[in-house]
Amino acid sequence: MNGEVFYAIAGGGSFLGGQPIRVTSRISFADVLVGTGFPYHSDHLSLAHFDALRMVLTSTRGIRRFGSAALDLCYVATGRLGAFYEHTLNSYDIAAGALIVKEAGGMICDYRGAQNWLFEGEIMATAPQFKDNMLAVTACFK
Repeated sequence: MNGEVFYAIAGGGSFLGGQPIRVTSRISFADVLVGTGFPYHSDHLSLAHFDALRMVLTSTRGIRRFGSAALDLCYVATGRLGAFYEHTLNSYDIAAGALIVKEAGGMICDYRGAQNWLFEGEIMATAPQFKDNMLAVTACFK
C-alpha cells in the first residue's frame, strides 16, 4: 500500500527496501511512540487495557494503532515505534515481524519477559533500552 517492503535474513539483518534498519537509539521512553492493538470485540476489553493505555499515554509521546501487528513490528524494527504490545494474536500474525525486529537489534518476549510469545498469543517488541518500561506496561494484564 505504501510501497515499502520489509524483510529479514536470520543471522543476516533486517531491511527496508534493501537498506539495513535498526530499532531506535533514543534513550528516553518519553521520546518514543508505542504501538498496540485491541480485541476485535469490545466485550473482550478489560480494565487492564485502560490501565496499560494510561501508563503509555502518560510516559511516552503517545500510542499508535495501525491495525496490523506485522506492520507494527516492522515499525519497531525501523525505530518509528519504540515498542509494541498486543495479545489475542496468532503465530502467523507475528512470526515474520518478530524476526525482523530481532534482526534489527530489538527484543521480543511475552508479557512476563519470557520466550512464550509465539504460541501464547501475546507479544511485546521493544528496543532493548525500553524493556523494563514495557514490562511495567504489560504487567497491567496480570
